[in-house]
Amino acid sequence: MRKKEKSDVMLRFGANLKHLRKAQRLSQDQFAEALGVSRGSISFYETASRTADIDFLMKVSEVFGVSLDALLRGRPEQPSPTMHMEEGGLWNEEQ
Repeated sequence: MRKKEKSDVMLRFGANLKHLRKAQRLSQDQFAEALGVSRGSISFYETASRTADIDFLMKVSEVFGVSLDALLRGRPEQPSPTMHMEEGGLWNEEQ
């Protein structure tokens, strides 16, 4: 049986997730803690070893202020300047 090939969309999502995380200067540990997932999950998503569910995609989209379309298919711009990292996680000052 052949291994399941990684989809282009998940590969692009993984690259975009990593780009956005690094643009905010967050480690995988910091980002995972802020989103309530394990560091391993972030690593799996960034390498397209795991397919993200819609809840996770929506959360990432909201956290970084980018559309799902940009997150999955395009190259998102820099994260929204209203995003901040504080002890206890990410928050958006517009909320």
